[in-house]
Amino acid sequence: MRQLIVLVVVLLLTLGVTTSQAQNTKVYDGRPNNTGGVAGIPEGVGTVTYDPGAPADVIVALPGSVNLYGNLFDTRNGAPLSPGTLTRVSWYTGSIGGFAPVWFASPGASATYLGCCSATAPSAFNSAPISVSAPGPFFLGLDVGGTGSFGSLGLRSASTNGQGFHGRQRPSYAGASNTLPGQNAMVRASGSIIVPVELMEFDIE
Repeated sequence: MRQLIVLVVVLLLTLGVTTSQAQNTKVYDGRPNNTGGVAGIPEGVGTVTYDPGAPADVIVALPGSVNLYGNLFDTRNGAPLSPGTLTRVSWYTGSIGGFAPVWFASPGASATYLGCCSATAPSAFNSAPISVSAPGPFFLGLDVGGTGSFGSLGLRSASTNGQGFHGRQRPSYAGASNTLPGQNAMVRASGSIIVPVELMEFDIE
């Protein structure tokens, strides 16, 4: 009888520790009041998406001259992005061009080449690892022009979660970005750039 009581006490203590750990472990679970993403990923890490997904409304592929197409990443669901590190880029490619020269730029700065990734799936989303510091809002996109290898990229004339339009085009690596009215590039940025829920401010109406 005593052994049974001891066993029950040990089980209750173990359950209490496990429950406490679970309550103190914050993960993304996709709920509206969370920061979104995949369960098991710590808060502050996630993906910023402005397009509602496939299919693309327009595919841009303009070989022969520099043409960077992408998004100005500055908010997520109305909240400012946190300074952090980008670790992955995803993009929707067309059936034209098998390469994706990826470029990054802070506002007012020249674009930085992050590498040329092979688009393994035509007319679908592809992704590749990157590593670049993002101290604030940033441009992230593909060169769909240039000479030789060039990419193709989808655009959507729609947004997701009422986030509006963030599409941008840069006619040169050092030039300023031009707004693409009513367009979101099908480019998504992942990394430690999401503001955790506890640091966000909510207005109660």
